[in-house]
Amino acid sequence: MADKINIDQRITELIREEPHFGIKWTLDRSLEDDEPSRFLLMFNGTVFWSNVGQTPDIPEEIEVGSIEVIRVQRLRAELAGQSLFEVCDCYSQAIYDVYSDLFEEPECEWNAAAEQLIKDSTANDLLIIQNLTVYSPLIAEDLGHRLVIEIAKTFSDDCALIAMVPWPLRPNPKGLEVATEVELLQARVYWSRIGFERVADSHCWAVNPEVLISR
Repeated sequence: MADKINIDQRITELIREEPHFGIKWTLDRSLEDDEPSRFLLMFNGTVFWSNVGQTPDIPEEIEVGSIEVIRVQRLRAELAGQSLFEVCDCYSQAIYDVYSDLFEEPECEWNAAAEQLIKDSTANDLLIIQNLTVYSPLIAEDLGHRLVIEIAKTFSDDCALIAMVPWPLRPNPKGLEVATEVELLQARVYWSRIGFERVADSHCWAVNPEVLISR
C-alpha cells in the first residue's frame, strides 16, 4: 500500500525527475443489493508515485491523489425495465444532476445536447468522474490530464460519454464544497484542453471517450 505523507519540495522534485505514476482500483459490490443504484458501478482509485530510483529515506510508493469514478449502466437498466431516473436519484443529488443534464427525464434516452457530443457512437453507458484530487498543486497540472486519459482507457468500453462537473484538482482547505469563481473558471479551461465541452447551459461537462483515447 502506498504511504500517505506530506509531499514536500524534495519529493516534488523527485516526482518531476522520475514521473512514474500508477492507480490502484477497488470496486465494492453487495450481493444482496436490490436498490435501483445496483446499476451503478463505483470505482475508487488511489493514485501513487513509485520511487523506481530507490532514493534513500523515501518510501517505495507515495500516495499522491484519489479518484472516484461511477459507471452508469444505462443499457443494463433499460433491459431490466429500471428507470434511469430512479437509478441516479436514489444514489445522490450530484449523480442525479448529471443525469438530468444528459438524459430525457425520466427515460434512458440521451437528450439533444448529449447526442451532439456522442455523434456517431453506438456505445450505451455513461462514465462519471465524481472526484479527482491531486494532493500537491505542484504536480496537479501535469498529472490531471494523464489520469483522465487513463480512466478513459480503463473504463470507457461501451461508454458513449465521460462526464464531470469541473472542479479544482487539489483539495480545498475549506472543504470540497467551496471554490471561488476564478478556481471554477480555471478548472473549466483546464479540462477543455483535452476535449471536455459544456453540456448546454448546465454545470456538467462531457466528452466522447474516443477523443481522450486518441490523444
